[in-house]
Amino acid sequence: MRIIKDSWGRVLYTDDFGQDKLEQELSLEGAELSGKRLSGANLANGNLKGANLKSANLDGADLGSAILEGASLEDASCIGTMFDDANMVGVRARGADCYGANFFLANMSNANFENANLAGADLKNTNLQGARLGGANLGEGKMGAKTQLHNANLGEAIVDGANFKNALYNQHTIFPEGFDPEKHQMILDCA
Repeated sequence: MRIIKDSWGRVLYTDDFGQDKLEQELSLEGAELSGKRLSGANLANGNLKGANLKSANLDGADLGSAILEGASLEDASCIGTMFDDANMVGVRARGADCYGANFFLANMSNANFENANLAGADLKNTNLQGARLGGANLGEGKMGAKTQLHNANLGEAIVDGANFKNALYNQHTIFPEGFDPEKHQMILDCA
């Protein structure tokens, strides 16, 4: 039996799927978690490869260093979620609300974040190479939080129609060929 608890110890999810790994090695590979309320869940270092988290509520959850390769986060609510150092290669997150989420050091290459809200997100040192960001909001959030793209790699990313207004970047940020951060009203942060 697998049990997911939030930071207060409340049970958020259980199943009768056999687990033959050590308890501390959370494996939800391919799990069907669509629409589940997992806000505040501790899924750090977990294996959620190919999991279906479509329309799930992951607000404030910790998925730091988790394996999310090929998972679906479409239309999921991920406000303030910790994805730091996560493997998010090929994640499908169209329409996800990731306002203020932390993606520091995450590998999001070839992920699909079209029409997603990434306003106020920490995308420092993130690999977004080849990611699909068309129509996504990577600009300033309603509360004034600015998306941080310091040292991020957006090489070969598809950014048509994405909003970058007031997002922060530095001289080490890599943009797609022909992308002009000034035309997108981004702010060069030399600090």
